[in-house]
Amino acid sequence: MTKEQLNNVEVATRTFAEILGISSRRVQQLRAEGLPYSQKNQIQLLAGLKWYLAQQQKPPIDLMEARQRRLSAQAQLAELELGQQQGQLVKREEIIEAIQESLLQLRNRLLSIPSKLSPALAVEANAVLTKNILEDEIYKALTELAVMQFQPQTKKPR
Repeated sequence: MTKEQLNNVEVATRTFAEILGISSRRVQQLRAEGLPYSQKNQIQLLAGLKWYLAQQQKPPIDLMEARQRRLSAQAQLAELELGQQQGQLVKREEIIEAIQESLLQLRNRLLSIPSKLSPALAVEANAVLTKNILEDEIYKALTELAVMQFQPQTKKPR
């Protein structure tokens, strides 16, 4: 039998199970896990054997290691929850909301500069004085931004 002919050999689930020494039900489970089969629900013999052998060579999951990873993840989650309850951690959404609020205040403050200063600048003929007036107002707005403090919203008890 040539390699090409061998590649085209298809067998029934029961036959494949007998070749491997496993149950037909296990073969059906293997199909769900990715065992190659044809549209006629036949197992492609050579591809199926290769797939099965590859699956057997995967290292088994170490139950103790899996439990340890689970315990570690649970401990990390508990620490994060405790940190949040103690006020040491803040949710990302709260930070984003506070930054957006600060930027909105800065935007409004900067946009108010022209209407606030236009009367003073209209009568000012000296360019240096005009520049100083504008700089002072911009620095005031930036100082307001610098002293803004983020305060997370406290949850109201239910």
